[in-house]
Amino acid sequence: MRRMNMQVVQGEGDGLKKGEARPRPYGRWWAWLAVILLLAFMIHSTLYHFYVVDDAFISYRYARNWAAGIGPVYNPGEQVDGYTNFLWVVTLTGAALAHFDLPIIAAWLGTWLGLVVVALAILLVRRHWLGRGGLAVSITAAGLAVNAIFNRSMVEGLETALFTALLLASMARLWIETSHPHDSRKEGQPRREGARWPMGGLLVALLTLTRPDGAVFIPLLGGWAVWRLWRRGARRAMIFRWLAGFALTTGLLVGVWFAWHWWFYGAPLANTFYAKTGGPLDLRLARGLDSLDILWESSGSVVLLAAATLGCLFLAPSAEWWALVVLGIAGRVGFHLYSGGSFIGFLRFLIPVVPLLAMVAAISGVGLWREGQAGRRVALIPAALMVMVLAGTAMDLPRVTRWYRNSQNAMQTLTQGHIALGKHLAESEPPGASIAIQDAGAVPYYSGLVTIDIVGLNDAHIAHLEGDLYQKTDVAYVLDRQPTAIILVSTTDPAKKFTAAKWVDSAFYDDPRFQSTYTHTETFMADGSYYLTVFTRKQ
Repeated sequence: MRRMNMQVVQGEGDGLKKGEARPRPYGRWWAWLAVILLLAFMIHSTLYHFYVVDDAFISYRYARNWAAGIGPVYNPGEQVDGYTNFLWVVTLTGAALAHFDLPIIAAWLGTWLGLVVVALAILLVRRHWLGRGGLAVSITAAGLAVNAIFNRSMVEGLETALFTALLLASMARLWIETSHPHDSRKEGQPRREGARWPMGGLLVALLTLTRPDGAVFIPLLGGWAVWRLWRRGARRAMIFRWLAGFALTTGLLVGVWFAWHWWFYGAPLANTFYAKTGGPLDLRLARGLDSLDILWESSGSVVLLAAATLGCLFLAPSAEWWALVVLGIAGRVGFHLYSGGSFIGFLRFLIPVVPLLAMVAAISGVGLWREGQAGRRVALIPAALMVMVLAGTAMDLPRVTRWYRNSQNAMQTLTQGHIALGKHLAESEPPGASIAIQDAGAVPYYSGLVTIDIVGLNDAHIAHLEGDLYQKTDVAYVLDRQPTAIILVSTTDPAKKFTAAKWVDSAFYDDPRFQSTYTHTETFMADGSYYLTVFTRKQ
């Protein structure tokens, strides 16, 4: 293998000291390797096209209703925002208008957006002076191509791929916009042209429209851009001009959407926000910390590689690059902890962190390689971490097959339980029938029936009650609406004994009015411990 060529340059504020050697890019075969890894990601992600989470069907239902002219609603005439991913629903609405099968097109959109994510991660890692060689590019692409939970999350039917792509696109665009200020504080320095309009602001606004919590990146990324412009010698007037454009772009687009949302739905925030944040903060924090353990268990090698940064920060200094990446990670982890993690979509709040960790791993690895080539003793400390990292990397291959099997089992459960029940109800129930259920995705989507969401994601009344998700409901309110059938979940065969799976199931089953009004008629077994139990209203 050809050794890295070294070129002595003057420091330019990108982490190099005067006279420091900068790695020159490797030969073109590294570019071909990156292409191969992109194809590997595409093949890996398409293996999961059979998989979709139940709650993705909530977004599909909103999109289908909107395309049918009913509006962006869950039930006709009920203006409740239970989707929390506006731009994704808009995209799916366009697909529905074109008569695409929504689960299929959503999976393919996820794969293509995943390719964009990998490409943007490569672009961003190359912004660091150590990332301009092929080794960093390869580590970044390989870390994402073999990561099972990342690949599955791209195609599970939710907005994860779109949000991650827009986050990385915002970071990449803001880096470009702030690299060459229009003018400088220093007299006599030649004027350099940069971005004339903050298109990064448009991307951050689209990020916010994809998920409202994307708004946290408006101050984070906007503040980073102002700081970087100042560090690079931009005049105060130029900084204020850029900031005004950024604020106008994000404020106008987000403001128009926010005003429309409040007018149409009658609430400033998505209904899911009220449904999920009714519990105490300490409980949400504890649940969020538990999810971080799951990220470690599902992406251990990437996290281990990123941990090597602790020993490599002083080997690969570049304050602007590190600040941008750390803000991206902090923005997602912070929201994840505050919200208690995602109830819908496995780790979907944390998945955008995975490509950022892969970038950190790449820079850390190249930094260690470079120090080792120089024969410096200082590299021994982080090198010890790298031994642990390499051991952790080997753990990813078993995870690939394990996650695939887990996904097959989960989809089998969804297919023989929720999807089968939804199709059965569509065929057996008369026009005007309605149901009440807690799993408000596949069953309502395939049945097409008016649905009462008994945990409140798509019901404003229940969402605004005190309590955490799945820990609050209003039995009397649901019974007063007289649904044709109420579907509860039992962990044992209800023909022998009904055992409530969650508190909300027991709240209904133990209610005397429910017992006198509804009777058990059918059961759809999702798996050996998950029975969708249909209770039909007595005539």
